[in-house]
Amino acid sequence: MRRDTYRHSLKQIQSTLIEAATWVRNHSAPGDLIAAHDIGALYYFGERKVLDLVGLTDPEVASINELQLDECRSLIPRSRQLYSLLEDRQPKIVIIFPAWDKYFLRITREDNGRHLKKVHSIVFDPRHRYDFYLAHWETEEAPAAEPPPEETDSVKMFQMFRQMDIK
Repeated sequence: MRRDTYRHSLKQIQSTLIEAATWVRNHSAPGDLIAAHDIGALYYFGERKVLDLVGLTDPEVASINELQLDECRSLIPRSRQLYSLLEDRQPKIVIIFPAWDKYFLRITREDNGRHLKKVHSIVFDPRHRYDFYLAHWETEEAPAAEPPPEETDSVKMFQMFRQMDIK
């Protein structure tokens, strides 16, 4: 049973990542930079330069993500530095797993509709999807961008406990 579940999940993830890479290849030019946190299939099948938002292949991103080693720290300084790096490097497309963005990257919250416009999504199960944002770095506002996701009450409560500095 577990083997079948694993096999099904692997096939679903592989097809999703290859679909994402194909979409990028069809909607960008060979010299364009693409920012994402799942970069393997995107780099190989998408045939584009990739900015690794996790930092496994980018020392500058890795140093920014080190700011969040302690989960009791605020996400704000790290997310602002990561967003500033995006502004500096100006990727054409930013691909985000929304739950990951909400709790870790916070790119859409930092952008707040200024430069990123959601143009595509790939849903790979009822609770998971990849969102594709086209970047407009030369303008102050991206046209018709979606608002950033709201924080849940549990996230607000977690942040309140972090501020209390409970040991």
